[in-house]
Amino acid sequence: MIGVVVGVVLAKFVIKHNYDSSASMRFEGVQPLAEGAEASPQDARRDLPSRLESLRRDEVLREVRRRMGMDPVPLAAMQNLFENTQDAEAGLVTITAHSTSPEEAARFANTIVDTFVEYQLGARRREIETEIANLDGRILAARQELDVTRSRYDAFRTEHGVTDLTTEQEAALEQAADLRAEADLAAAEIASLEARVTELREEVRRQPRMQVVASQTESVDETELARAEAHLEQLRGQLSEDHPRFQVAERQVRSLRERVSSGGGSRVGSVSMGASSTFETAATALATASADLEAARQRSVQLQRLAQEAQQRVAGFSAIEGDATALLADVQVKQTLLNNLQNHRARLQNMIENPDTGFRVIARAVAPESAAPSKRKYYVAAGVPLALVLLVLVGLVGRELRGLKLHTASEVSFWGNGAVVGTTTWPRDPSAAGDLVADMDDFVPKSTGTMLVVGATEHEMPLAMELAKQLAADWTDTTLIEMGRDTLVSPSPMDAGRRSLPASAGPSVGGMSSQELEAAPTQVQRGGSFELLGPPTIVSAVAPYGVLTSTPMSDETERLIPTAWEGPLNGQQLRRAARLADRVLVVVPSGAITVTQLGDLANRLGRKEGVGYAVVGIADEYATLPDRSGDVEAFWSATRE
Repeated sequence: MIGVVVGVVLAKFVIKHNYDSSASMRFEGVQPLAEGAEASPQDARRDLPSRLESLRRDEVLREVRRRMGMDPVPLAAMQNLFENTQDAEAGLVTITAHSTSPEEAARFANTIVDTFVEYQLGARRREIETEIANLDGRILAARQELDVTRSRYDAFRTEHGVTDLTTEQEAALEQAADLRAEADLAAAEIASLEARVTELREEVRRQPRMQVVASQTESVDETELARAEAHLEQLRGQLSEDHPRFQVAERQVRSLRERVSSGGGSRVGSVSMGASSTFETAATALATASADLEAARQRSVQLQRLAQEAQQRVAGFSAIEGDATALLADVQVKQTLLNNLQNHRARLQNMIENPDTGFRVIARAVAPESAAPSKRKYYVAAGVPLALVLLVLVGLVGRELRGLKLHTASEVSFWGNGAVVGTTTWPRDPSAAGDLVADMDDFVPKSTGTMLVVGATEHEMPLAMELAKQLAADWTDTTLIEMGRDTLVSPSPMDAGRRSLPASAGPSVGGMSSQELEAAPTQVQRGGSFELLGPPTIVSAVAPYGVLTSTPMSDETERLIPTAWEGPLNGQQLRRAARLADRVLVVVPSGAITVTQLGDLANRLGRKEGVGYAVVGIADEYATLPDRSGDVEAFWSATRE
């Protein structure tokens, strides 16, 4: 409930309202700058995406930011404050701006539109200026070519004295020159028309030929009624109302009227299909262009033929007059080219004075009356309670897992991959140690071999020693020793007199002979890696690395030999002692060791089989749970690997 209240308050009063305002523009295309090119709808649709890319350019965003007074806002963040959508077919562009107030949202959208149009205006002006600069170079080159050609023609006339040509000769020369110039222009026009026809054919191919023009549904009875009423009116003027034919016609009209009024009768629907207007427009344009192309070709052929005929007439003159005609035609062609270039430059100059961006604002942004729906409010209102619930669940799960610490026998058995032979409240309850040992009376008396008792941590090492002592005292009176390089223990207090060795039979432990060890107290000073907890029966020498061995005994006297580990809890000595023992019993404190610590201990022991656990210090709340887990019998019957 608290999370719901906090979430609602945050969503209501902290999360700000967001207002959206939109402005619309239409792109109608621009006039091509190339000489002789005409604008088309396809050009506008193709150019729109590339022109809208400038809406996200840094210089546009920087100017919008300056006008809006949003200088601290990064340019990358500015791009996320508005969206633009486009309809290429209709050329419609919509810009939607976001702000925390309705007035600012409208002002933001209008500022973006104005800045974008101004940028397009400047870009268009620069584009025209570049085209004019290129055109000036072409005009200069054409003027130079014309001057050179005119100079050659004037020099030729002056040299050969052909300035006083007869009227017929001049007419023939001018006609030949005009025809040649027109033929050249016709060839250029043919190339332009061929390109236009190719483009229109592709457009016609893409457009569907037919479209639904009209559909209507009419009643057959209404048609018959109209015909019957017309016939009745005709009979009314010819016959009296008592005439049988008039009465039959009147009854027929009355019957048809009733049927039409009741809505009965059959109706006939019709659909009118017609040629697609777009297809017709494109097809008409294609037909016109094709006709123009064919006419241009025929005109070119005629001009070529007439030019050849005129040239043949000119060729009839003297060679001088023929050269004069060729020079004059060259002059006229160069003059025509120069005139066209100058006319095109004048058109571009007029365009640069009144540049057209192609964009027309059709709807300015206005302040919205209400805020835009915001999903963030719902996210906050729902997210805060969910987050609090999640935190509570995490806390409960963490509390339940107790930091991944192991408490019960089943947990230790599962994560330690071994049997738990018993659980006890000892040492929290000092008297429970005897109960733990007594609970093992179903396996310990029948178990043989050596068992190494190891504390899970250094804190449990005294507990391991005490447990080994209890097991040895209660069952076999066997010695618990600390392993060293020169000492080891061998069982059997059963027949001490018969099996005891003299003092000279072996080395001493802590400066005492074997006979002194028999009468030694439970614990002696530490002199190796095992500690003596009880009077050993036999002590014999071992290998240089402190291998634990035992004196051979008869089967009836063989018993369990518990030994406690008091050395370091890592290293080669611990692994060797664990591998030489038939089984290893690990004293694990309940609630004080984690899963990873238990797994690390198994790695440090260096063996997987024959490892069991005794859980000590278990809490009262877990004391009623099963005190054993895993294959306990397999543990007590395990032998050295």
